[in-house]
Amino acid sequence: SPGVQAAMRYILQHYRRAIELRELASIANLGTSRFSQLFREKFGSSPIEFVVEYRLERARVLLQSTDLPIREIIDYLGLESQSYFSRKFKLRHGMSPSECRKKARRTLIVRVGGGVGSAGGRGRRPIGPRAGDG
Repeated sequence: SPGVQAAMRYILQHYRRAIELRELASIANLGTSRFSQLFREKFGSSPIEFVVEYRLERARVLLQSTDLPIREIIDYLGLESQSYFSRKFKLRHGMSPSECRKKARRTLIVRVGGGVGSAGGRGRRPIGPRAGDG
């Protein structure tokens, strides 16, 4: 349905702000029930679940590629509380946001530090300043 595609484009462009189901259904020119049904058939999840999942994926990318404090990432992505974010993130990615960032840094250190047979990052600092956000 072109309406469902239009709603998806809207989500991808506006994921940082609050998005309501009736708003998306309106964009698709459908009732909320029919819109939800068509969205689920096309994308495999409810519209709101998709928004949350998309935000969590964007958070993972930001954690791995920036030194932004976790609190700033949460605010930037329009997520609710830090506890909500941490709980959902761990369910989605199998690790806490802090663990995700540390793992990404260890991977970077090993790659930059010489790979197999090297010190494995011991005694080396990641490139860039430390985040200090725990």
